[in-house]
Amino acid sequence: MVAKGFIGTRMHRELLGMGIDVSLSSVYRYIKGIREEEKIKDKVTTRVETAPGRQMQYDWKEWNLSVGGQKVKVYIHELILSYSRKKYYTFSLSITCQDVIRALVRGIEYFGGVAPELVIDNAKQMVITHNNNGVIRYNEEFLKFCGLYGIDLRPCGNYRARTKGKVERPFYYIQEHLLRGLHVESLSEFEERIRGFTQEYNNRVHSTLKESSEERFSREKEHLRDIPSVEPRLLWNREQRKVTNDGYIWWKGRLYPVPMRYCVRDVMIEDVFGRLIRVYDVNGCLIAEHERDISGIKTRWLWQYK
Repeated sequence: MVAKGFIGTRMHRELLGMGIDVSLSSVYRYIKGIREEEKIKDKVTTRVETAPGRQMQYDWKEWNLSVGGQKVKVYIHELILSYSRKKYYTFSLSITCQDVIRALVRGIEYFGGVAPELVIDNAKQMVITHNNNGVIRYNEEFLKFCGLYGIDLRPCGNYRARTKGKVERPFYYIQEHLLRGLHVESLSEFEERIRGFTQEYNNRVHSTLKESSEERFSREKEHLRDIPSVEPRLLWNREQRKVTNDGYIWWKGRLYPVPMRYCVRDVMIEDVFGRLIRVYDVNGCLIAEHERDISGIKTRWLWQYK
């Protein structure tokens, strides 16, 4: 009757009709016990250890960071190799599909190779829809990246984030051992702190594996595939802008200077993690780079082609 979806009063009536003398409260207690068992079974997750160089897992975490005395929303990206648990962290000020791809590319470069399988969540930056019948529609931009890098996608089941448990648990560690209570004066300082934390974390002995990620990575790295050579224009979106007659371009409500010889000419702009912009000429040569000022008032000129 439980399998048929009968409600408690219906079950009680059916039982009485069978000559079984039972109270309604006893029926409800029995149903409650069955449902609790079902919940426990649903939560049970079998730990799966993958072969060296076989799988990566990716996710991000949102955090309000104190930068120069003000709160700034940042997105912490984590890519982890499932066998060695070697991790890569970076951050962005936005969370677009391009940001996710850039974080993955940097992580792969940090590892010095690519694993053929990637476990991900069902965020819209990667997965448009994931139906219960198993039909998945991917973000085309993200799917293109995976095709160029030869990566097979494995989205975790809906409401089953623990499927990617190897990347879920380390977020708690970075949250409690770095992010909580952290105050930095600039985003550059935060980048340095993340870099140092990553190195320290990868050298820490894993509580379950009884060895560090770096030790296991020494056995895994030879199993990773070579990083494919991909034309940057196939990965990164660049928007066309025309330089004003006094040497500036508009980008997201701000003015950014470029070399005067590009006045009234077209240039291409690339947004990097929402943290800085790169300006290219029409031939693809980098001519300027600017860091976004988090106050939204001004920008800092990092570099300009002379």
